Amino acid sequence: MNTFSGWPTVALPVLALGVVLTLGACGSDEPAASEFAPKDGPIAVQTATVVMTDRRSSLRVLGTVRSQQTVVVSSRLPATILAVNARAGEHVQKGRLLIDLDDRELASAVTAAEAARAEAESAMRAADQSIVAARAELDLAKLTHQRFENLLQKESVSQQEYDESAARVRLSDAGLRGAESGKEQVLRKREQAEAGIAAARTRLSYTSITAPVSGLVVERLIDPGSMANPGVPLMKIEPSGRYLLEINVPESHLRELKLGQALPVRIDALGDEEEIEGRVLEIVPVVDPHSRTFVAKLSLLAGSGIQSGLYGYAALRGPARQVLTIPAEAVVEYGQLKSALVVEDGVAKRRLITLGDADANQVAVLSGLTAGDQVILNPSAVKDGALVRASGMPQS
Repeated sequence: MNTFSGWPTVALPVLALGVVLTLGACGSDEPAASEFAPKDGPIAVQTATVVMTDRRSSLRVLGTVRSQQTVVVSSRLPATILAVNARAGEHVQKGRLLIDLDDRELASAVTAAEAARAEAESAMRAADQSIVAARAELDLAKLTHQRFENLLQKESVSQQEYDESAARVRLSDAGLRGAESGKEQVLRKREQAEAGIAAARTRLSYTSITAPVSGLVVERLIDPGSMANPGVPLMKIEPSGRYLLEINVPESHLRELKLGQALPVRIDALGDEEEIEGRVLEIVPVVDPHSRTFVAKLSLLAGSGIQSGLYGYAALRGPARQVLTIPAEAVVEYGQLKSALVVEDGVAKRRLITLGDADANQVAVLSGLTAGDQVILNPSAVKDGALVRASGMPQS
């Protein structure tokens, strides 16, 4: 049985119209403008004017944290390593004993040098005694010769006896000069022995290798039982608190970057801490032909957690350019879409917009708006198509 058989024929057009209205309402997320027009007049809204603002683009340049200095610890002599007293990753203080080398041969050299000095000192005492004896002999010969000279005048001695007395004086004088010369030779031998002792002790001190600076041991290259050779690295130490960020800068910034220039730096491994100030310490003005970049090194202020090898980046400011800006509070987000409400002839109109960088409470607008447009600052209280009464306010 047809339940619609008793309906008047005019009922079908009315039902169709209702379906159309219902579908129209379902096809739009925004109600019709008349539904939001208040009975007592338009909605009062605050607006801001879309203006052109000078902006500088920011370029994030990647880099790696490195130590400003890496100290390579090595041996000055060939010797067997007896003990290694520091591990990689350990902080050491300047002067701390790091490596012990076999010192038996060098200790024997010190003993031999000390024995040579003792022998020289004994020879020095003998030389002193020889000089004393030679001087006494010379004095006696001179006294005897003086007596013979007096006796010769009295013709109490012959000329031959007098000449023999004079010869004994000359011989005694030569003996004294020889004794003094022998002492000088012994003195030089003693000085050589002293120098040998100093050299042997210095070489012996090389068997105890200490930390030349305070810092972090970043690499240990040897183990006990290995052979240490002069100039071959045994450990590497990075001095504490002296790090830099080495960045690869596009060649377009070669003229803009200056020595001493301060740049904000962030290191991801340190978490959400504040930016670190980096200052341009060195610029290597050689451009890599493949990457079209050059290397710049930024000194970093000492901070906890900074160590070489960490990933970081510095922010470089680009040239100034004019962009459209609106207050951030005027932006409405629907998922991936962003829009703003613009006042046109007393009606709120929604426009899809594309945004650029944000600066403080202002946002750059790349498309969707033009300079002079009035955007509503409280868009959540107004619907698209609503009648509004704008009261403008300047951008801050």
